[in-house]
Amino acid sequence: MALLKILVAFYINNPVTRSVVKGELISDLVNVTSNPDSQETPVTSPRRCYFGCATTAGTINCKIYFGGGPYLHYMSDVEDFTERVLTYTPLLINPKSKEEYFLDLRSIKVHGISVPINKKLLSINKKTGIGGTKIDIRIPYTTMETSIYKAFTNTYTEWVERYNANSSTSLNITMVSLVAPFTTCFNSSTVPMVNMFHRIETPSVSFIFPKSVWKIVLFDLVRVKDSVDCVGFLDGGSKPTTSIVIGALQIGFLEFDISRSRLGFGEPYIHEFM
Repeated sequence: MALLKILVAFYINNPVTRSVVKGELISDLVNVTSNPDSQETPVTSPRRCYFGCATTAGTINCKIYFGGGPYLHYMSDVEDFTERVLTYTPLLINPKSKEEYFLDLRSIKVHGISVPINKKLLSINKKTGIGGTKIDIRIPYTTMETSIYKAFTNTYTEWVERYNANSSTSLNITMVSLVAPFTTCFNSSTVPMVNMFHRIETPSVSFIFPKSVWKIVLFDLVRVKDSVDCVGFLDGGSKPTTSIVIGALQIGFLEFDISRSRLGFGEPYIHEFM
């Protein structure tokens, strides 16, 4: 039997205004029991466990996995267990912020269209620690340095124009007035539906790493009010410490494999969010 103590700190940090609202600290104990005589249940061993539970809609619905994969979850609408298929990319060390998780992001695509980015912003300055890309589940939406954000939203608008020009139906994606803090919004009734049971060929947003691609299939848009969906990314300012901070909405499933210094990521399953 292994006795694990979990501390969960919950607070909301606004990366734009730099404000942090009051939260609470939850402490709990979890008993993990193994049967050494069973071939199906492995014996537990001491292991560092990293857990984060992010929320963007005021509610929290999370799963905790101990001891690494395989990761199995029950889909409420389908009487079957599905194993997570993860893709990996190395974790980077920022000499000025060694406690945070940085990634070697090389480029971004929006529906297959490359976003023009100043590559220097994606590199970490070894002397100052400025630049690069990191993971932070404490912030609700991915933030980008201003020039990256403008290029990103412009590329999104370019895709909308291409979609409307090539659409085989009379229904075009309609842009509407912005809803702060977002700047690119659409009439939700005109946005194409994602097939719930099959992957689409071209993901909404792709984070490109040297040897892998992180596909953001479902959570590039956020419903901000009735009939309005906005691109769920924010302007992080012209001089942020980190150029891109990947936030909670865009994170489907992550595995922090500290022993191998790598991050495993998987596409979200829509059944978990219905």
